[in-house]
Amino acid sequence: MLSLNKILMLSLSLTAGISGLSADDQDDYKTFKDCLRIDDSALRVVCYDAFARGTVFSEKKVEEEQFKAFGEVSRPTLDTKETILVTIVEVRTNAEGMKRFWTESGQVWTQKGRGRLRHGKTPFEATIKKGEMKSFKLSPTDNKSSVGVSRVR
Repeated sequence: MLSLNKILMLSLSLTAGISGLSADDQDDYKTFKDCLRIDDSALRVVCYDAFARGTVFSEKKVEEEQFKAFGEVSRPTLDTKETILVTIVEVRTNAEGMKRFWTESGQVWTQKGRGRLRHGKTPFEATIKKGEMKSFKLSPTDNKSSVGVSRVR
């Protein structure tokens, strides 16, 4: 469950960037009453806040912001995403055998703990899933191997 402070902080951070949306992004939510169609209560509050500030709301913009913030502990998010699909474009291994992964979107993840990850040549598709106690697991989509990771950038 999200705290009120967390929702308000997200609302402020999202609505600051929403004012520059194109007309295509604004089609679904043209009025304050359109927010009533949103099932997710946290998203509905963000929608109301956007209109109260004189900006517009777009679920697409919220999805983009959630993807950008996935795995970052310093940015407030709606915490509705459990898994993201990424394209790993570069993998480097350090002297201790730990890997660092760069995604197509610019995220950087580093391996936590020992473990082997079987993957093909880069680029390759992978999923990153939330685990217990703010942990994350990276797994290539073409096999079942996975490693614990944490977001660096």
